[in-house]
Amino acid sequence: MFSGCNQLRKPPVLPATNLAAFCYSGMFSGCIRLQDAPELPATNLAEGCYMNMFDNCRALASAPELKAAKLVSGCYAFMFRDCTLLGNVTCLATNPGADYTDDWLSGVPSSGTFVKKSGVTWPSGISGIPTGWTVQQSQ
Repeated sequence: MFSGCNQLRKPPVLPATNLAAFCYSGMFSGCIRLQDAPELPATNLAEGCYMNMFDNCRALASAPELKAAKLVSGCYAFMFRDCTLLGNVTCLATNPGADYTDDWLSGVPSSGTFVKKSGVTWPSGISGIPTGWTVQQSQ
């Protein structure tokens, strides 16, 4: 919908809580001046729903809180790839894995803060928590 809109700085409101397959896929990809991510209140995800959503959004410094507990196939794949200022991600998923977050944080800074649900084990690296990032626990 807004892919490649390089003048977009503020996104529209995205109120959906139950998503369809690939519904927001690539929505803001290449929006290099996007500074604020919209709130993503969805707790019921679908295959590929947020895939590539913020890919190459180079002005985005903080991710929206990702509230969904259960991830599904490709839902966050490539979501923040090449967001070169991104330094803050909160993801409350209880079933993390590369099938859901493939390459989602490649090309982000080498330091940042990742907030995860307490007691949940995440893989490290570009498909999990980036190496070098500080991890904090959420209730």
